Amino acid sequence: MLNLPPWHRSLTPAFGVPAPGQYRAQPEDFIVDEQLDFTPEAHGEHLWLRLEKRNQTTLDMVKQLSRLCGVTPRDIGYSGMKDRVAVARQWLSVHLPGRDAPADLSASLAALGVTVLEQARHPRKLKRGVHRTNHFTLRLSGEAVQSAGFLPRLGNTLRSGRAQLFRPSALWHRGAQLTACRRRAGERLAQARRPAGHDALHCAQLSVQRAA
Repeated sequence: MLNLPPWHRSLTPAFGVPAPGQYRAQPEDFIVDEQLDFTPEAHGEHLWLRLEKRNQTTLDMVKQLSRLCGVTPRDIGYSGMKDRVAVARQWLSVHLPGRDAPADLSASLAALGVTVLEQARHPRKLKRGVHRTNHFTLRLSGEAVQSAGFLPRLGNTLRSGRAQLFRPSALWHRGAQLTACRRRAGERLAQARRPAGHDALHCAQLSVQRAA
């Protein structure tokens, strides 16, 4: 593991040491809603399903759909990986050429804690990274949100933003993840300089709910 110095709290000089608080104490505290910028075409060999999961990973759903539909995991498509400890809504596709999905598919998924929100046919498999955006709702609780300094801190963050930092366990061997991120940042910067309509960056909208 890398030896890293303690993270610097950039808001402490202006607002003081923050009060303790909690986030993501339960799945309902973090809601992820994946959104496409197109709709399935209502015909084709692939069944597209918009699913809502709780306390499950995207790969858990891939395994479940593979078993329930009698296909291989390779026949399942998804655009992005979603967190386990969350209520996450996302699209997945199942390759079912010339046949319908099992009649009890929705009920079988419901028994596993997965809700089918929408379904439609489409000619193509769902590819990685094709969604337009993820909308996040993060619920905070505890002493931090009751303190007088909460709203000024939140307002400063919403105005100025904050850098995304990595916990030590998320760093690959000898900082390989940081190197990969620098490379991807350069690639995305080049993409962002393309004419309007060709920007491949994914947007994230964040809403923060203050617990009562």
